Amino acid sequence: MQIGYKQKIVFVMVIVLMMIGFFSLYLELGLRLRGIVPFQSIRISGDMVVVEFDPVLGWRNKVGVYTQWPKNWDDGKELKMTIWPGGLRATAPARVKKDRQIILLGCSFIQGWALRDEDTMAWKLQERFPEVEFLNYGTCGYGTYQSLLLLEEYLKDCPRPPAVVVYGLCDFHRDRNVAHLDFLRIVARCGQGLDRAQLPYCFIDKQGVLKRHSPVGYPVFWGDKYSVALDYVHYNFLKLFNRERARDMDVVTRKLLIEIDMLCKRKGSRFAVCLLRNNVLDANFNVVRTSIPGVDKQFFREHDIDLIDCGLPEKQSFRLIVKGEIHPSAMVNTYWAERVADYLKTRYFAL
Repeated sequence: MQIGYKQKIVFVMVIVLMMIGFFSLYLELGLRLRGIVPFQSIRISGDMVVVEFDPVLGWRNKVGVYTQWPKNWDDGKELKMTIWPGGLRATAPARVKKDRQIILLGCSFIQGWALRDEDTMAWKLQERFPEVEFLNYGTCGYGTYQSLLLLEEYLKDCPRPPAVVVYGLCDFHRDRNVAHLDFLRIVARCGQGLDRAQLPYCFIDKQGVLKRHSPVGYPVFWGDKYSVALDYVHYNFLKLFNRERARDMDVVTRKLLIEIDMLCKRKGSRFAVCLLRNNVLDANFNVVRTSIPGVDKQFFREHDIDLIDCGLPEKQSFRLIVKGEIHPSAMVNTYWAERVADYLKTRYFAL
């Protein structure tokens, strides 16, 4: 019996669909056997959701006193995290406004995540210099661009610019500044309690100019939550269209630091970059030095930006991270506070 043209087309389509089906099944099983799971949201206790949605910044600190934390963190020691109005992390038992302010900007390292209020670097600095007011605007997940946006917002309404603006720079802020796909995915996973969690970012145009972009999010499809294969294919497809953004992360970070410095100089404030993370830990929790490409002592000299090197010594006798966590310990915050205090005494209080 002779097979017609339409039957051949149907036959070929069936074969192609079967091949796609077998390949998808093979990919699904193979990825699951490697321990990879579909896209999943991270379950966050309501008491630990310390941020709220913001249409410009993506998110900001939410006012409140937070005391419920995982018992495995620091052996279940009592922890209180206080956020004052305006999104400030507490730096004293009660806020006492002063004529002169020093602003601290950055991510959860500056904020003091997983630490008691009194164990944070900002609190220790406030105790050291009671004659000025330290404003801790550190916010979990922030990069350089969000810190710039927050500073611009603060300067719009403040009657008197801050005397000093200290920004805590970490190497992983580069990803956040360009809305790297991997970080967008993390934000989407941690978005419980964050309505429409998104991230503003910057990019470099064809003329080499820094451009701003409104907040974007990671597009989660229905199938991503149930199929490893679909999630895998979707992620890699998105990755193809985000290559250029990721490639420019170092240039974007340098230009953002220059922009913050220019803003501070226009307002009459001194700007200092506190280099918090120019080191990483190996599998044995030993310090291994690394660097942020293009952001070194020469960069700061060329652009007349103050540098506070808070890189940890290669050998130290104190715990580096909070037990059961990935964030710097109270002892590291004490070390950082000493480095910043030395800078302030030399470059600010000596004036």
